[in-house]
Amino acid sequence: MNTRLALIGITIVILYGAFLGRHGVLQQTEARYAEVAREMKVSRDFLMPTLNGVPHVQKPPVTYWLAASSMMLFGENEIGARAAPLAAGFGVLLLTAWIGTLWFDRKVGTMALFLLAGSVEFYALSRTLCADMIMTLWSTAAIAAFAYVTARIREPRRMHFLPFFVFMGIAFATKGPMGIVVPVCMAAGWQVYSRRHSAPRLRIPWATGMLITLGLAVGWFVAVAWRYPELWRYFLKYELVDRFFSDVHGRSEPVWYFIPVLLAGWLPWTPLIVPLFRKSDRTSWRGPGGWAVAAWAIAPFLILSLSGSKLATYVLPLLPAIALWFASRLCGETRSRWLTVGVGIQMGYFLLLGSGVAFAILVKGVLPSATAVDSWFLPVWAVAIGLAVGACWKMRKGTSVQRIGLLSVANLLVFASLSSQIMGLAPAMGSGVSLRPLAERIMLEPGWEQAQIVVAGTRGHGIDFYLRRFVDSNQKYADIALPLTPELAARIHPSYQDIRFATNGTPCFVVAKERILRRGLFPPSQWDVLLQQGSFVLLKRRESS
Repeated sequence: MNTRLALIGITIVILYGAFLGRHGVLQQTEARYAEVAREMKVSRDFLMPTLNGVPHVQKPPVTYWLAASSMMLFGENEIGARAAPLAAGFGVLLLTAWIGTLWFDRKVGTMALFLLAGSVEFYALSRTLCADMIMTLWSTAAIAAFAYVTARIREPRRMHFLPFFVFMGIAFATKGPMGIVVPVCMAAGWQVYSRRHSAPRLRIPWATGMLITLGLAVGWFVAVAWRYPELWRYFLKYELVDRFFSDVHGRSEPVWYFIPVLLAGWLPWTPLIVPLFRKSDRTSWRGPGGWAVAAWAIAPFLILSLSGSKLATYVLPLLPAIALWFASRLCGETRSRWLTVGVGIQMGYFLLLGSGVAFAILVKGVLPSATAVDSWFLPVWAVAIGLAVGACWKMRKGTSVQRIGLLSVANLLVFASLSSQIMGLAPAMGSGVSLRPLAERIMLEPGWEQAQIVVAGTRGHGIDFYLRRFVDSNQKYADIALPLTPELAARIHPSYQDIRFATNGTPCFVVAKERILRRGLFPPSQWDVLLQQGSFVLLKRRESS
């Protein structure tokens, strides 16, 4: 049994790394983080991040530090950019298994690892450069440190909680307040259980510990604002208060927004919530660990739902708690009508997904004509879907760690094969594509190194990343938080309607959205269309213009 589980674990690692560098960094978030990290690597300035040469203080720097370090090891490429979140994803999986072992038992910990590894959102974000997975690593590490104290130390002292507070501070320095909110809610759940059940309460040094946490959390903000005092208001109001209490960041969504996000992101395990509705005779999840896991998931979810700024990635730190809750309830689940219904829905999901993708590729007119997939994709896709359906069918007899692991592997095979086709599916991806083909096309043109390259009316930091040079952009998309120097002001134009194009025969290239092209600002008599990628178009000014 242990050998089989080890093989499942090795297969999961392989599938997580499969095709990691095949498609270029994607717009907009991944390309932005990759370019900031690349510029940090080149400049060796680890205090002030820059984006296209412009000081970029929208996010704390821990993710940039790690991505820049991985680029030093693997190069300024896709693998170098994604190595940090991938390593963080593996770390979260191991920490989740450890927490499950400490608070429940080894079977629950291993099943939680397989559940989390096989979930769609966790897999996707482990292979995407963004701050969410890095923050989830540190917040989960804080919870793991807390779990170790509660499970392995008979009489905890104040110093035993030091890692808990240190990891929370690093989590905040990665992506802000949720790095503290999640572990604190978890600890509150443990304490509430202790009070309600007259259990010994932990003497957590909150006052001293939070000073350590806040020192690590705000250290970078203080250092940068000390150099640039005008940033105090920016950090406190725009990035902290306005992000939660207003919609100025343009991410306002309904209060129920994260419900469908979780239901979709937790696939293929979401249907297994059906057998969890019946009364369980398991009591382990009702102890202090169960209360802590419930508080870990529920309280931050409510806080996020009330926030004025919402993105699908914000729920990532809650997924380990959901995995632990599912594992603690499903471990040892025997054959039942409820389980049969849940497994049936799973099978229907895979059959619908498999037939839907095959239909879209095989039937002309469903996808844009430029869409192309490898000749081997559909056979592999059919095999992956078949394995997933077969793994679901086996689980109707009851859930076990091995059966959950096999379905996790099958699901990862499904999505690894799909991710291998991202570049071919670019025409159907709109603005979420990679701009690597556009950059490669520019590099085919003579004199491109000295050319004026403008990203007009949009964000296109993939161009900066692949050309390894600064480009012109517009004020609206330059994320300006500090006054521009004269050098920067020469490259940052007021708007895409008011671009100051170079003269004296300097080659000019423009990357813009197709919708801007339709407005007639770049007439065919003066501009040639060199290439289109998704909703992005690459233009070159004619020499006679």
